[in-house]
Amino acid sequence: MTLREIGSRLPFLRSGQTTFAVVCAVLGAAVACSVMLGWAVGDRMLVQVGPTFAPMQMNTALCFLGGSIALVVVASGLPVIRSPGGRMILLVTGALLVGTAGLTLVQYATGLDFGIDELLVDAYILTRTSHPGRMSPWTAIGFVAMGSVILIGRATPRPGSFAAVAMALLTSFVGLLATTVLVLYVLEFDPALGAVSSTRMAVHTATLFWILAAGAGAVLSLGSARSRRAFQWVPVLVGLVISLTVRQGLVDRENAVMRDVMGEWLHEIAVQSEALLEQRFEALDRMAFRVAAGAYSSDDVWQSDGRFYAGQVLENNPIGLVDAELRVIWATPDPIGALDRYLGTEEARLLRESARAAGATRMSPPLVDEAAPLRSLVLTPIPGEGEFRFVASLLEPIVAMSQGPVDEGYALEVRLADHPILVYDAPTVGASIHDRFEIGGQPVVLSAALTEGRIASSSSRLPGIILVAGLLFTAMLGSVQYSANGRARSEARFRALLESAPDAGLIVDEEGRILQVNSRAETLLDRTAEDLAGQRVGTLGGEGSTLWLPPPNWDWNEAFEVEVIAAGGRSIPVEINASPIQTDDGLLVSLAMRDVSEWHAMVGRLRESDRLKSDFVSTVSHEMRTPLTIIREFTSLVHDGSAGEINDEQHDFLDTVIRNCDRLTGLVGDLLELARLESGKYRMERQQTDLRALLERCVADFEPVAAAEGIFLMLDVQSDLPDVLGDGDRITQVLVNLMGNAVKFTPSGGAITVTASVRGSEVEVAVEDTGIGIAEEHQAMIFGAFVQVDRADGPGQRGTGLGLNVARQIVELHGGRLDLTSRLGEGSRFYFTLPALEGDILSGFLAPHLRRRQVAPAPLTLLLLRTGGEGCSDRMEDLSEAALAIQRVGRDETLLVRPDDVLAVALEADRAGAVAFLGRLQAGLPRSEHPVEYFLIQASTTGSMDLPRLSDVAGADTWRTLS
Repeated sequence: MTLREIGSRLPFLRSGQTTFAVVCAVLGAAVACSVMLGWAVGDRMLVQVGPTFAPMQMNTALCFLGGSIALVVVASGLPVIRSPGGRMILLVTGALLVGTAGLTLVQYATGLDFGIDELLVDAYILTRTSHPGRMSPWTAIGFVAMGSVILIGRATPRPGSFAAVAMALLTSFVGLLATTVLVLYVLEFDPALGAVSSTRMAVHTATLFWILAAGAGAVLSLGSARSRRAFQWVPVLVGLVISLTVRQGLVDRENAVMRDVMGEWLHEIAVQSEALLEQRFEALDRMAFRVAAGAYSSDDVWQSDGRFYAGQVLENNPIGLVDAELRVIWATPDPIGALDRYLGTEEARLLRESARAAGATRMSPPLVDEAAPLRSLVLTPIPGEGEFRFVASLLEPIVAMSQGPVDEGYALEVRLADHPILVYDAPTVGASIHDRFEIGGQPVVLSAALTEGRIASSSSRLPGIILVAGLLFTAMLGSVQYSANGRARSEARFRALLESAPDAGLIVDEEGRILQVNSRAETLLDRTAEDLAGQRVGTLGGEGSTLWLPPPNWDWNEAFEVEVIAAGGRSIPVEINASPIQTDDGLLVSLAMRDVSEWHAMVGRLRESDRLKSDFVSTVSHEMRTPLTIIREFTSLVHDGSAGEINDEQHDFLDTVIRNCDRLTGLVGDLLELARLESGKYRMERQQTDLRALLERCVADFEPVAAAEGIFLMLDVQSDLPDVLGDGDRITQVLVNLMGNAVKFTPSGGAITVTASVRGSEVEVAVEDTGIGIAEEHQAMIFGAFVQVDRADGPGQRGTGLGLNVARQIVELHGGRLDLTSRLGEGSRFYFTLPALEGDILSGFLAPHLRRRQVAPAPLTLLLLRTGGEGCSDRMEDLSEAALAIQRVGRDETLLVRPDDVLAVALEADRAGAVAFLGRLQAGLPRSEHPVEYFLIQASTTGSMDLPRLSDVAGADTWRTLS
């Protein structure tokens, strides 16, 4: 079973605080059961932890077991606490703790024995125990506080009440009591753990108090802010301090033991070194006495004796007899002449005076000699009358001194007369210890320190384990506190966001009860938050209302409209956006309500206006077109003389009638064109189009007209002009409109230039004239429907005011733009852009759609449709007609790719929207034996799409049949 499944079956484990509380309770119960088992089987380690520690008594362990059970019940939540079984468990455990601890305190106070101490087991461990089996008075006080918390919690006090705060304070007291005891254990301040005549609190008793107090604190932190403030970060800081203190105390204790051993070792080194140096000085004294006694009757005897002392006592250093001026009388062999050099120094003369004054052997500080080891000069005065003489010798102090037992764990330093003759040869840890003695008038100081290797090899893992455990426990406490504070901060932020929302906001639970509202909701519904709290959201809609929570399969991104009833019975249409909010307490739903009364009124007005326009267009197309055709034909018959002869004046009148009939027919055509564009049913067949050839045809068609008006017409096309993806007839329609306007408003002798060039990823086509131009104040509205600027003073005739509007919409349907630059009296330049065909035809088809989505992210899906067999062309026509009928104006686009017979549809929708489009398409298709296959490609909302070539898609095996 996974942790998620466990959490789903145990609802009280869904929050961090309750989970932590249960973990603490389980840990407490496990330790209590272990102690009880230790008493039963005689395992002192389980009961006592260490041989010098006080044991946890059997009744103490039983109380901890009861407290752990009560903590699990409290952490389970109000339904369990209020159940009969939960109330009974809390009553029994609370009474057990308070009763046992209370009787124990009475025994201590009165000196009586009620027989409860060894009721369960005969106590056989009496370390730091005043009465066999009796818990310490501090333990009893802690259990009284803990039992009181359990009994108060049984009544489920309201968060923030006096009882709830009292529970928090009592829990804090238990935690601080346990913390104090643990600190006293670390400091080894035994008198503070209890009076001499009472039992001491066991170290694991204090630890369990701390754990259960932390668990109870986690549960209480779910209450009001007042209860949470009773804890804050104090347990975390206390836990951190205790962890570090305990660890440091253990480390210091281990280091102290190692330093004591090192001190004994150093003292032994000092005693041995002093003794060995004394032996060498005594040998020199004996030699001096022999000289004074005349024992050396000849040089041979002196030479034999000197060599013996030099070899056996002085480690082969030279020895000799010198006079009062330190001149050598005789000396053992000295190959490098060190003795002579040393005797000639200022240090030697000072040493001579010291030895003469003291009448005893004196040694100089170490003398530096690059040709010899570090040595000291020793002078021993020869007793007797007459001229002073000395036995002189050289001594290597560090060689003469014993270094004692070799121990790589200690670093040794020796200083003679404050001169280092031996230095530390390894990194050390901690302070050094010192020992000293004096020899030959010079102080010798020995220092020793623990090496890193000794610390690493001799230190136990217990301090590290204690520290890691303490830090982990402290981290758990910190996470609990942080979670509690974070919850409070989140609630405050959530409330602030709800209040700052631009719409009326309600928060409801899974059962539809209103939990919170903002001030805008109060204003909209004309009710206070207190009136709305706790009501079912459905009651806001009155009888028969459909204002309920969305069903489980609701699309949360979709808004819905309902009517709500405000105070006084006023009905208000609102648009509601529902958003789910997952919390530890379950699913909440945020309802954002917006009053759409004004919007409905505006939509009504727009719909009425659109209806009137549609009716007008329909009237024009169906009622005027046929009569106009009849009028035009019959007028032409009369004009041509088919109905009899007419005079010149009648002929002119009929010319005027025919000319205005043609003009009115053009107006009707433009209106029908505009209606098709705005309805989204404007048929365009975009193909790969050679724009150069199209421009050449248009210019060739207009050359006779321009020549007749005396206007020079010129074409200038870039040599490497790329193809475009477009409907050739519609592009021609745009060109004819622009070139016709240029011809109409350019006087004789003027010029018109048609150019085409590449501008980045687009092709720009421009029609520039030297006509009358357009005033700057008219340029912004020139592309509007039915807009005509004042051209009474210029050539040409007034049109319908629809040509440029239709032209702009055609260009925009191609993914381009139409604009102008003009100066009054100098001419105009109308230009439009078309996306250049970039590689495959599908890339060119989607290029404008992808570019638009880089500016305004939106879903985009490419849908490809095809069919096969005889009559497939007719079937593709049916597909194209059906797609055009259901595509959305300004959002979707259809392209019939010939000769591949593939219908490409660019949909502003995600995959689900594309599937819905296929369903509507299938419903609008006439029945046929030819199956329809489709292929879907999804783009990201930012405009990127992994688009294959059409030739590659045709052979793919991922086409699906539209069933």
